[in-house]
Amino acid sequence: MKAMIGKSISLRSIDLNLLVALDALLSERHVTRASRRVGLSQPAMSNALGRLRRMFGDELLVRTSTGMMPTPRATELAEPLQQLLRQVGRVLESDASFDPKTSNRAFNIRMSDILGCLILPPLMARKPATSQTTYNILHLPPADTVDALERDEIDVAVSMQLEPSNAIRAEKVLSP
Repeated sequence: MKAMIGKSISLRSIDLNLLVALDALLSERHVTRASRRVGLSQPAMSNALGRLRRMFGDELLVRTSTGMMPTPRATELAEPLQQLLRQVGRVLESDASFDPKTSNRAFNIRMSDILGCLILPPLMARKPATSQTTYNILHLPPADTVDALERDEIDVAVSMQLEPSNAIRAEKVLSP
């Protein structure tokens, strides 16, 4: 039995802005709306789609009677692409530039109702009045929580039952 290895793409040959364009195209499924979303002209977005098609060796989006539809390859790329772009954004964000007084960031936090009762009141009391920061509280089973952290879908998980991987930084916040 032989393993089949697909065409590899060198990162040095990729314009990473194309990945931003691809994300917009997959979300909007419309070249003009995607171009507005990323601040490109419609011809520039069409050109980007052509370059993406050559890069991936796939049509990615095909015109149908109901609009542009993603190919199976494009559907396969959508979620990992969103994760990648979120991770790149976080790498480029500097913690030093975070100002809780002016931040409008939304934090996705996994915690149970009981932990929310213990942690959220002091957290909200410390939130500056001028801050637009929001907290989205999610309820997930422990096994799903670790996956969500690894996929960068949540920012913080507060739990007594997690078994985090080495890729996840864990801190003790409450003692029994």
